[in-house]
Amino acid sequence: MIGNYRNVSACAGLLLAGAALFVTASFGAAKPGDAAKGKDTFSSNCDVCHNTDSDETKVGPGLKGLFKRANLNNKKKVSDANVMDLINKGSPAGMPGFEDLLSDRERADVLAYLKTL
Repeated sequence: MIGNYRNVSACAGLLLAGAALFVTASFGAAKPGDAAKGKDTFSSNCDVCHNTDSDETKVGPGLKGLFKRANLNNKKKVSDANVMDLINKGSPAGMPGFEDLLSDRERADVLAYLKTL
């Protein structure tokens, strides 16, 4: 009788592990963005205010070498999370937030593109 419980427990454990892997693969892990698509999205939404070929200010700061800098203009550390927060929420200095204007995929693509500058 105890052997049957062990088999049931082992099968249940395998099923749970398989389900966890499926959920993580399907939904949990954020897929990296596509820099080429991000360039297109950036061109149609962001380049009116930001230079990508220099760090000179246009309306907003130039973004060349953004991920090589220590800090953003708001003094926060340059990181995926902080840059995405600016993309999503904008800034008090006048940048609009794009959380409702761009899809999750488009914002991830823009982030990937910014890393190439």
